[in-house]
Amino acid sequence: MDCALRLRERYRPRPEDIAEIRCRTAEGPIPRLWEPLAAKHRPKNGYAAKFSLPYLLASILVNGRATLADFTDEAVRDETLRGVAAKVYYDVDPTIDYPRHFIGHVAVRLTDGRVLEERQDHPRGGPDAPMTREELTAKFRANAAEAVPDAQASRVVALVDALGAQPRLAALMDALTA
Repeated sequence: MDCALRLRERYRPRPEDIAEIRCRTAEGPIPRLWEPLAAKHRPKNGYAAKFSLPYLLASILVNGRATLADFTDEAVRDETLRGVAAKVYYDVDPTIDYPRHFIGHVAVRLTDGRVLEERQDHPRGGPDAPMTREELTAKFRANAAEAVPDAQASRVVALVDALGAQPRLAALMDALTA
């Protein structure tokens, strides 16, 4: 997903200019994220989309994100997303030592023949590529926006920032449950 985001940010491919997307993967994630491929190309609802790498990549390439709002039943019916997701395929790479390694690799072939490619050796958010404080806060705020007002999310962020100086968790618990 990070590879697709970098490709989008660097090249801004338009959905209609994408001919095919290929990803290298280990065999381990195939049953959960890739197969059956026809169902992953057109997830039947928002829950199924969470387990569809074609849909995830399409969402990132088209919308620049894959947040909770992109996994509603309505969102997965978007024909532009479905069109891009239908162009996503995978190749098994036996050199990926899954589950020890999560190699990312995305190659986007455009209709003009150009191939845009990105690779990542470690998943963002793991011990080898931890998320920054800003990335964690942005992710929390994006998810919190689905359930609480921005002021409440800001209070939670401030309380977490001061957590080390607090003798009790009561204020944080109140902010999380208010």
